This record gives sequence, structure tokens and C-alpha cells, in this order.
Amino acid sequence: MVAPDRWADDLVRQLIPMLETVSNQHANRLARKMKKAGILDSVHSNEEGFPGHYSALGQLAGSKQDIQRLVQTYLPDIENMIRESAQRQSDRVQQVVADMEANGDSLDDIKKEVRKMVGSRASWRKGLAIHATTAAIEGVKSAVINAAGSAVTKTWRTRHDEKVRPAHKAANGQIQHGGEPFIVGGFPMRFPGDPKAPIELVINCRCHVEVNRV
Repeated sequence: MVAPDRWADDLVRQLIPMLETVSNQHANRLARKMKKAGILDSVHSNEEGFPGHYSALGQLAGSKQDIQRLVQTYLPDIENMIRESAQRQSDRVQQVVADMEANGDSLDDIKKEVRKMVGSRASWRKGLAIHATTAAIEGVKSAVINAAGSAVTKTWRTRHDEKVRPAHKAANGQIQHGGEPFIVGGFPMRFPGDPKAPIELVINCRCHVEVNRV
């Protein structure tokens, strides 16, 4: 009833172009913020970056091709996460269908339940979109911070409310150098929403990374 590979392909086609746009916006926004704060001057004084480039992001990354590679650094990981999530949800659907068939439920009831689990308004689909967007935004910010090298550090920040999970609350204020992962709940995480982290540490995450001038 749900073909995992075709379904995953559809999700990737829907989400990745939007995530590329979001990544470009946030990469340029952070680079401009770093330029305004004088961070790019520090990068260039360390004989790093490309000070002659016309854009702030270009001053970190260089050519158009290098900028594109920087923006897309973590998109393959996010695509894999989308595919793995689709497979897990497909497995759940197949189990629900099998249970309903065993219980003698009608075909109409089974179809209704499947639509609830995988349709456009499914809570799972919304959760996946939120996770993928968080990963894209924080991932590209991480890539920009890494490109700044020794001129910056990064700090994990939460929303400071009752919804923050204990592992993230404990991580709040943790400072790392650009290329180093945060340690969250005992696991290395490159950024909030890291698609390689355990699902319980990333699903519905609202944390963000703050960049600091050294």
C-alpha cells in the first residue's frame, strides 16, 4: 500500500529544493552578520578566506562552485535522513495494515488509517519537514562557521522554556571550536537537528547555534 522507495523519492523531490533555498538564505545572512561584526577581518588577517570576493559568503568560500559546495555540505545527510524516516514510517504502516487486516477491519477503514499516517496533513510528515528544515538551517550555519576557521567559536543555545528536553538544557551554553562537535546527551552532534544523531535528540528540536568572535 506504501512503496518506500517511490515515497522517499517523492519526499526528497518536495523537500530538497526548498531546503537548498533556505540554506542559501541563511548562509548569506550569517556571513553578512559575521562581516558586520568584524569576524571576516579576523579571518583575512589570518591569511584565510578570499577578501577580494564581492559577497560576504564569497569572502569565506571563494568561487561560486565553492559557495555552492559549502551551502550543500550537509544536504546529502539530510536526504539520507528523509529516506530512512520514510522507510521507518512505511514499516509502521505495514504493521498497522497487518494488524487491522487480522482484526477484520474493512478496506475503507484501513485506507483511512493509512491516509492519516502518510497523507499531506499527517503529523509525521510535518515533523519530518520541521526536522529537515532545522537541520538545513543549522547545518549551513555550521558550515559557514567552520569556514571561518580559528576566528570563531560556536555556542549551543536553547529556547529556555519548559519544552526544552533535559539533554538540550544541559548543552545550553556549551562552547566549541568550529570543526568540533557538541556533546549532547553523551553523543557528538555537529549542530541542532544533526541528521546523524539519535532521533530522540533531534526530533522537534528548536535549538540553534550562536557564533562568537574569538
